[in-house]
Amino acid sequence: ILNTYLDFVDLKSVKNQYGKIVGFIGVVDKNLEMIFIHPDFRGKGIGKLLMSKIIEETKGNIALHVENDNPAKYLYEKLGFTNKYLEMRLEK
Repeated sequence: ILNTYLDFVDLKSVKNQYGKIVGFIGVVDKNLEMIFIHPDFRGKGIGKLLMSKIIEETKGNIALHVENDNPAKYLYEKLGFTNKYLEMRLEK
């Protein structure tokens, strides 16, 4: 399964001094599909580093979905992402 799906994802990662992955980001067709930073490494600039790399390498616009209460929303806004759409849901 991983080989089938991950072939479509442009993945970048950051490793710590011991070679363990502490953060990764994945883009598919100019859509930011995933970003994860290990809790012990949050707030150390790893998310910004990964986002900056993707922004630099991606030609054209980049889209992402973020919940309003997600702390990463502030990072995205600092990097220039804007919200021009309103998503509405009917929850039952």
